[in-house]
Amino acid sequence: MESTGGTEFRANLKEWLDVADTEVVKVNRPGGKSVVILNAETYENLMLELAELRGVHRGLLAAAEGRVVRGAEVGKILSETMGKAKASARAKYKKDVAG
Repeated sequence: MESTGGTEFRANLKEWLDVADTEVVKVNRPGGKSVVILNAETYENLMLELAELRGVHRGLLAAAEGRVVRGAEVGKILSETMGKAKASARAKYKKDVAG
Protein backbone atom coordinates (compact mmCIF):
# COMPACT_ATOMS: atom_id res chain seq x y z
CA MET A 1 0.00 0.00 0.00
CA GLU A 2 1.32 3.37 -1.03
CA SER A 3 0.86 6.24 1.42
CA THR A 4 0.89 10.01 0.98
CA GLY A 5 -0.27 13.20 2.62
CA GLY A 6 -3.28 15.22 1.53
CA THR A 7 -1.25 18.11 0.13
CA GLU A 8 0.93 15.79 -1.96
CA PHE A 9 -2.16 13.90 -3.14
CA ARG A 10 -3.93 17.08 -4.28
CA ALA A 11 -0.79 18.42 -5.98
CA ASN A 12 -0.28 15.20 -7.97
CA LEU A 13 -3.83 13.87 -8.26
CA LYS A 14 -3.44 12.28 -11.71
CA GLU A 15 -0.26 10.42 -10.72
CA TRP A 16 -1.83 9.12 -7.50
CA LEU A 17 -4.94 7.97 -9.34
CA ASP A 18 -2.68 6.14 -11.79
CA VAL A 19 -1.03 4.40 -8.83
CA ALA A 20 -4.48 3.51 -7.47
CA ASP A 21 -5.22 1.65 -10.72
CA THR A 22 -2.82 -1.07 -9.60
CA GLU A 23 -2.48 -0.72 -5.82
CA VAL A 24 -4.20 0.77 -2.81
CA VAL A 25 -3.28 4.35 -1.88
CA LYS A 26 -3.70 5.63 1.66
CA VAL A 27 -4.07 9.40 1.96
CA ASN A 28 -3.20 10.63 5.44
CA ARG A 29 -5.17 13.66 6.54
CA PRO A 30 -4.73 16.06 9.44
CA GLY A 31 -6.15 14.93 12.74
CA GLY A 32 -5.26 11.29 12.17
CA LYS A 33 -8.06 10.70 9.68
CA SER A 34 -7.13 8.82 6.52
CA VAL A 35 -8.88 7.73 3.35
CA VAL A 36 -8.07 4.85 1.03
CA ILE A 37 -8.21 5.06 -2.77
CA LEU A 38 -8.56 1.86 -4.79
CA ASN A 39 -9.78 0.93 -8.23
CA ALA A 40 -13.45 0.06 -8.72
CA GLU A 41 -12.79 -3.58 -9.60
CA THR A 42 -10.91 -4.13 -6.34
CA TYR A 43 -13.68 -2.40 -4.39
CA GLU A 44 -16.38 -4.51 -6.04
CA ASN A 45 -14.44 -7.72 -5.37
CA LEU A 46 -14.02 -6.73 -1.72
CA MET A 47 -17.75 -6.03 -1.37
CA LEU A 48 -18.64 -9.38 -2.97
CA GLU A 49 -16.19 -11.20 -0.73
CA LEU A 50 -17.62 -9.42 2.31
CA ALA A 51 -21.14 -10.45 1.29
CA GLU A 52 -19.98 -14.07 0.98
CA LEU A 53 -18.29 -13.96 4.38
CA ARG A 54 -21.43 -12.50 5.96
CA GLY A 55 -23.37 -15.40 4.46
CA VAL A 56 -20.91 -17.89 5.91
CA HIS A 57 -21.17 -16.15 9.29
CA ARG A 58 -24.99 -16.36 9.21
CA GLY A 59 -24.70 -20.04 8.32
CA LEU A 60 -22.36 -20.73 11.20
CA LEU A 61 -24.69 -18.94 13.59
CA ALA A 62 -27.63 -20.95 12.27
CA ALA A 63 -25.72 -24.21 12.75
CA ALA A 64 -24.74 -23.19 16.27
CA GLU A 65 -28.43 -22.53 17.00
CA GLY A 66 -29.41 -25.93 15.59
CA ARG A 67 -31.09 -24.53 12.49
CA VAL A 68 -29.79 -27.05 9.94
CA VAL A 69 -31.15 -28.69 6.78
CA ARG A 70 -30.54 -31.96 4.96
CA GLY A 71 -27.51 -32.14 2.70
CA ALA A 72 -29.57 -32.29 -0.49
CA GLU A 73 -31.19 -28.94 0.36
CA VAL A 74 -27.94 -27.14 1.18
CA GLY A 75 -26.83 -26.51 -2.41
CA LYS A 76 -30.14 -24.94 -3.37
CA ILE A 77 -30.33 -22.77 -0.25
CA LEU A 78 -26.68 -21.74 -0.52
CA SER A 79 -27.05 -20.82 -4.19
CA GLU A 80 -30.15 -18.71 -3.46
CA THR A 81 -28.53 -17.02 -0.45
CA MET A 82 -25.30 -16.22 -2.27
CA GLY A 83 -27.25 -14.88 -5.25
CA LYS A 84 -29.17 -12.54 -2.96
CA ALA A 85 -25.99 -11.46 -1.15
CA LYS A 86 -24.17 -10.74 -4.41
CA ALA A 87 -27.16 -8.82 -5.81
CA SER A 88 -27.32 -6.78 -2.62
CA ALA A 89 -23.59 -6.03 -2.74
CA ARG A 90 -23.81 -5.02 -6.42
CA ALA A 91 -26.77 -2.72 -5.70
CA LYS A 92 -24.89 -1.11 -2.80
CA TYR A 93 -21.79 -0.70 -4.98
CA LYS A 94 -23.80 0.92 -7.77
CA LYS A 95 -25.47 3.23 -5.24
CA ASP A 96 -22.07 4.16 -3.73
CA VAL A 97 -20.56 4.80 -7.18
CA ALA A 98 -23.56 6.87 -8.32
CA GLY A 99 -22.94 9.09 -5.34
